Amino acid sequence: MRLVTRDEMRELDRATIEDHAVPGLLLMERAGQGVVRAIRARWGDLARLRAVIVAGRGNNGGDGYVVARGLREHGAEVLVFSIAAPAELTGDARVHRERFEAMGSRVRLLERAADWARFRAAVAEADVVVDALLGTGFRGAVTGPIAQAIEIVNEAGGEVIAVDIPSGLDADTGVVADPCVRADLTVTFGCAKVGCFVDPGRAFTDEIEVVDIGIAGAALAAQAPTYRLIDGADAAALVPARRRADHKGSFGRLLVIGGSAGLTGAVAMAGEGALRAGGGLVTVAVPASLQDVLAAKLTEVMTLALPETGRRTISVRAVDAILAAAERADALAIGPGISRELETAELVRYLVREIRRPIVLDADGLNAFEGRLDDLAAAAASLVLTPHVVEMARITGIDPQSIEAERLAIPGRVARESGHVVLLKGSPSAVGAPGEPTVLCDRGNPGMATAGSGDVLTGVILGLLGQGLPPAAAAALGMFVHARAGDRAAAERGEHGLVAGDILDHVPAALCELAPGRTGHGASC
Repeated sequence: MRLVTRDEMRELDRATIEDHAVPGLLLMERAGQGVVRAIRARWGDLARLRAVIVAGRGNNGGDGYVVARGLREHGAEVLVFSIAAPAELTGDARVHRERFEAMGSRVRLLERAADWARFRAAVAEADVVVDALLGTGFRGAVTGPIAQAIEIVNEAGGEVIAVDIPSGLDADTGVVADPCVRADLTVTFGCAKVGCFVDPGRAFTDEIEVVDIGIAGAALAAQAPTYRLIDGADAAALVPARRRADHKGSFGRLLVIGGSAGLTGAVAMAGEGALRAGGGLVTVAVPASLQDVLAAKLTEVMTLALPETGRRTISVRAVDAILAAAERADALAIGPGISRELETAELVRYLVREIRRPIVLDADGLNAFEGRLDDLAAAAASLVLTPHVVEMARITGIDPQSIEAERLAIPGRVARESGHVVLLKGSPSAVGAPGEPTVLCDRGNPGMATAGSGDVLTGVILGLLGQGLPPAAAAALGMFVHARAGDRAAAERGEHGLVAGDILDHVPAALCELAPGRTGHGASC
């Protein structure tokens, strides 16, 4: 699903109105009536509905007047309060206010103490409150009457419908003002706004419904999207098909390089994750003294013993064995549990420079490139980098706070600089790829913030690479499947105490529910 920034949406509106001769008045009518339809879908018969609309000065307020008129036409009891006097409205918003008033309806100006008391009482008694105060153009602070109105709406605790975006939420960044409307349903117009899918903003939008208001198709085609949200349909289209004649070699020969003393779980989960995602043959290559431990942990995964350092990490002497194994592999993962031992880090950098198979680089595999982003750009292989915020800070030299503040922009920027796919883990996770829109995922839950979760993700992406998906597609689908598996695990066990193994167990079902017929047999998920 396409996501837009405020400037992108503004340009789409402008192009539709000016270049394609669609009146702004009509776009506003379609927007408001879309909200009415959403309310009807939620409440059914509106004849007994008590609705309060609180309207602002701009186009968002104009949308609110269309909503008020539409609800009245369906028999609802409608009270409209405005923070703006009639003279403060212009253009389409003013026309729609006048159309509402022409029905014999009254707009109450929030001005005196008695007006505010009436508003508070009305909101408390309403079945639904429609927030039409601030639109996507908002940024910064909320003060004065708007802040007061938002506080009253939030304190009432009733059902709230946000028109286009909750008032006080920044459409670009997801930053929320104090106060910000907490919506139960956000009915947005044309395209979903990217800030609605970024913390903390997404906690204020709740359910999101996109209304088609007739943005010109040519305008959409002319504007290259910056962001996309991967949804179930997008993910399902990426799931590799399986044929009856396929065999294990059809689904990839995969190699995971990692492990060190005390960190065998990471490489084990990455190996299992690759199998659970559909990989055909998986080998984990580990320090020789740990091979028996891994063989005991893993049944379906093969093991390869490598020369090790005195600290039981992989030694540079393992290079020939690894290169030989890489030649037989279709894709690799480097990093889970591999340690930050200097000799091992040197080996990792050499392998990334020399191996020409697709590589998922994670954990201490990434840390080996601390301050060495240019070295990643020189890699021979196609890489999928999967850092969390601190690892991203290490390889880029950008402080973690700045990365978090620019969570959406950073993956695409680093992808362009490095030439590789970048999956920045977190909330939300996002995939950047050179020349492509950044892909966000709004699935997942706090229970997934647990040791080993990232190793499972590495394995899932590796398994998808082995089945022939290009790196960007494998990263995006892997991100979605991993998050969906985490949500399934949380639904079964709860978020508290969720462990990475729970996520791992739900990966096959997460794939199955996306595309149950891809096996050619159908399946019960």
